[in-house]
Amino acid sequence: MYFSLILLFVGQLRPGPKDDAPAHTYTRRHMSATNIGTITGTIVSEIKERVITDALKVVEFRIKPVGASDEDSPLPMTAYNGVGQNILARYNQGDTIALTHRLRYKTWTSQDGEPRGRYEVVVTSTETIRLGKISSAQRQEKQAEYEKTQQAPAEVAF
Repeated sequence: MYFSLILLFVGQLRPGPKDDAPAHTYTRRHMSATNIGTITGTIVSEIKERVITDALKVVEFRIKPVGASDEDSPLPMTAYNGVGQNILARYNQGDTIALTHRLRYKTWTSQDGEPRGRYEVVVTSTETIRLGKISSAQRQEKQAEYEKTQQAPAEVAF
């Protein structure tokens, strides 16, 4: 791929029982600040929102990095709360954006009691590079509506 993610762990994931947690529970150690990066690419999926609680909203989408080959799979992205709401309001499939992210390792226990984990690319900020067809059309419609409201009313003859 044409981008790289650098991971440096200050600690590591290691099994360890907590007070009343089963022995197969994994605890997260600290990740270094160097697990951040930037990706520029095109949004290739629908942008979906999941509401977990009133205080937690998750936005997920996939991005194809600029310069990636056809064999490369789009990368799944996750954004939380305010950043996610900003993405949901501003962008559509086909838009090219630059985003800053941090890499996070999530762990959980499956229904079978097996420990599971995966990396999650968490978006921390975005910048518009180029709007796709959907976003361009939406912004043209908004501009036309704005211009209609700004026109002076026609003079009425008495």
